[in-house]
Amino acid sequence: MEYVRKGIENIIGKDLPDDTVEKIIDGVKAKINLDKAVDAIDKIDDMLDKVDMDKVGDVADVLKKFF
Repeated sequence: MEYVRKGIENIIGKDLPDDTVEKIIDGVKAKINLDKAVDAIDKIDDMLDKVDMDKVGDVADVLKKFF
């Protein structure tokens, strides 16, 4: 974590308290996780765009008869 602290402090230009550095790190991690979630949702959306919904409906009707 010390190298991260040094990097942040070099960018900002002054020393920061530990809790401030931890908050910055938590914020960056949250942003990275959010970006990954958005990418996953976009991929799912792309896959669903390729699905022939008429065929999905037919399969769903057949499955309903068994369950």
